Amino acid sequence: MKTMLRLSLAIAITAIASPAFAQSVQDTFLVRATVQKSCMITATNMLDFSNGGTVSYDMSGFLDASTTFSYRCSKNTAFQIGIDAGSNPGAAAAFGTRAMVNGTEFLGYELYSDAPGGTVWGNAAGSWVTGNSGAAAGVQNVPIYGRIPAGQDVTPTAPAAFYTDAAVTITVNY
Repeated sequence: MKTMLRLSLAIAITAIASPAFAQSVQDTFLVRATVQKSCMITATNMLDFSNGGTVSYDMSGFLDASTTFSYRCSKNTAFQIGIDAGSNPGAAAAFGTRAMVNGTEFLGYELYSDAPGGTVWGNAAGSWVTGNSGAAAGVQNVPIYGRIPAGQDVTPTAPAAFYTDAAVTITVNY
């Protein structure tokens, strides 16, 4: 009987200490975010005409090579991609708008957006690659095609040496 009384008393005290809620109210709130248009270049790779070795260059023909760079834009972002003329624009003008250098000697080359010898890739209206990220998700890889034109063994251009163009800039406008 004492146990029953203690249990009844404990239940009664708990009921008094914990009031029951008879009413409630509700409301809603807004959650929002603004996604800005954005693009970023995520990787660039060297364009190596020598494929890691020495160029064995038949001066009667041309030499082609390719590389890629990667970018990512927010969904449905219109963009234009341009590539400038590098560090030595026009230095070997008879052989392209771009040139690699060794000291005072130049080796002309050109960059193309669609295929070697195709559409010259520049950094001005008419030479940009344009697009829209649409539903594309993630990183996109873009090929860059390069060509060294023939006939550059004539003095004073392109004696045997190691040639580079140290600062070719890719720009993504969006």
